[in-house]
Amino acid sequence: MLTKMRENMALVMWILVIAFIGTIIFSWGMGGFQGNVKPGIVATINGKDISMEYFENMIQNAYVAKLNETGEEPGEDMIKEIRQQVWNELIQTTVIEEEIKRLKIPVTDQEVAFAVRNSPPEFIRTHEAFQTDGEFDMSKYQSFLADPAAARDLMIIEENYRQTLKNQKLIDRVLGTVRVSESEVLQTYLDQNLKAEVSYVFFDKNSIPQDTSEFPQDVLENYYFSHIQEYRSPEMRNIEYVSFSIVPSYEDTLANEDQAREMLMRIEEGDDFAELAATYSNDESNAEKGGDLGFFGRNRMVKEFEDAAFGAEIGDIVGPIKTRFGFHVIKVTDKKTEDGEEQVQASHILIKFQAGNETIDNARRNAFLFAEEAKDADFHELAAIYGVEVMETDYFAPGGYIPRLGNLISLSEFVFNQPVDRTTEVYYIREAYYIFHTIGIRKEKVKPLEEVKGNITNALIEERQFSTLEEKAQNFRDRIVQPEDFVRIANEDSLEITDVTTPFAFEDYVPGIGRQKAFNGAALALKEPGDISQPVKLNRGYYIIKLLEKTGVDSVDLAAQKEEIFRQLLIQKRNNAYTAWLAQLESNAKIQDNRYLYYRDY
Repeated sequence: MLTKMRENMALVMWILVIAFIGTIIFSWGMGGFQGNVKPGIVATINGKDISMEYFENMIQNAYVAKLNETGEEPGEDMIKEIRQQVWNELIQTTVIEEEIKRLKIPVTDQEVAFAVRNSPPEFIRTHEAFQTDGEFDMSKYQSFLADPAAARDLMIIEENYRQTLKNQKLIDRVLGTVRVSESEVLQTYLDQNLKAEVSYVFFDKNSIPQDTSEFPQDVLENYYFSHIQEYRSPEMRNIEYVSFSIVPSYEDTLANEDQAREMLMRIEEGDDFAELAATYSNDESNAEKGGDLGFFGRNRMVKEFEDAAFGAEIGDIVGPIKTRFGFHVIKVTDKKTEDGEEQVQASHILIKFQAGNETIDNARRNAFLFAEEAKDADFHELAAIYGVEVMETDYFAPGGYIPRLGNLISLSEFVFNQPVDRTTEVYYIREAYYIFHTIGIRKEKVKPLEEVKGNITNALIEERQFSTLEEKAQNFRDRIVQPEDFVRIANEDSLEITDVTTPFAFEDYVPGIGRQKAFNGAALALKEPGDISQPVKLNRGYYIIKLLEKTGVDSVDLAAQKEEIFRQLLIQKRNNAYTAWLAQLESNAKIQDNRYLYYRDY
């Protein structure tokens, strides 16, 4: 009965503390270990080494859990996402454990015993041995607790509970100060239920001509030094690389054509077209539908395919037809004329141009030989020997994106964590094998004033535009004494008045405005119909708002919603407090991330 439960014991802590997410690990060597990196250590968190073996075990357990949950192998994108989540969980768990030790949070034997007796973990509740008619049976659990043979299992459960209770006590400390006030409840109710209808006049920034006269040097310098962080350029590096592409050879193309001819022969011998398409067609968009393309007219397909389909009769099977996509075996299933246009319904089996095993093996072998020899040879001389072109990227900053190559986080981290002139092992990217060589470095710097002078000038010109526009909007507002002056003065100044007669709340979308809390907040701050706002600045210019209608506060509805609003606010504030606390713990932690030494991508 307890065999499966014992198998799950290793996962109990993770299940109880944080959500368990799985993936497959792909471990690679990345040109050796440098500096203070210890072999076999994937991370060091506040001085605590995390071994690659431990990390692999975590991921493997998580992968099994994910597989059991979905019943399907996760795809490549999901694997990357899950792998990152497992990494995040490792960091979070480590810093939380350290915080528990720092605060010396105690848990007594009595607390553990009470939790074990009265709050069985989820994997116990869902185990069939402890259920009756599909529901958890507390009496069966109590019998298990009283069984001397269960002592070993109970020790494991108790130890996991001891850690879980410490985690809970720590979280209680973090969230214990979170409060929700009456005013917060009222404001939330108003934000959700208070609505307004308005008219407004818009003062467009683009209506003010740009004054492009030069700014004095001291003005430029003051702006530059007050925005100095905006002009800080991080360290940048660039790399060169070679690639060994998996390009189908002439022999491969002949083999692809032979496979298409084999499809045609099998159909002629009686094999079902749809079944062959589902099994062998490389067109994933319709293979499961037996290769059915539906009806299509002229100029919808590539010319070779179209000529063959329209030239055949209903029921004909033609091919192989060569197009830029590969070789097609086509079956015409129907024809019709619709709106004067001839249309054909056809199915196809597509055999794409694909490299054979020998071509793939040759490219892979040459790439790995190149990578090995590049450790001791000149990169360019070696490229000439192998007959491959050396390409170079532009300089790039840390973060993952590499010009001409895309988002490759592990490669980026390798480049920025290793000395210049290091060569990577082999990467497989988009049907080719790559080897990269770091060649240049630009140290972190602050861009000089002369380099950013144009940007500063544009920003100052915009400031000058807004300053002139604000004077214009304020002049309009200052001339308004009575509500009826709004329309009169707008007409005198040839300004358009826009009405918003669909009631909107604080966070609602307003036609012509968008989701702009500054606009919505200014409108809802007006108390009585006819009240007019001061100028409201948004990205495009200034607005003067006149209140047309405003809903009142329904005290009965407020009383009915008050408890639920309080509950939702408390949950939200607790979540925010916990997230901010955890982020601060992680920010203060000293983390050495060595994943780039083991993974091609993550």
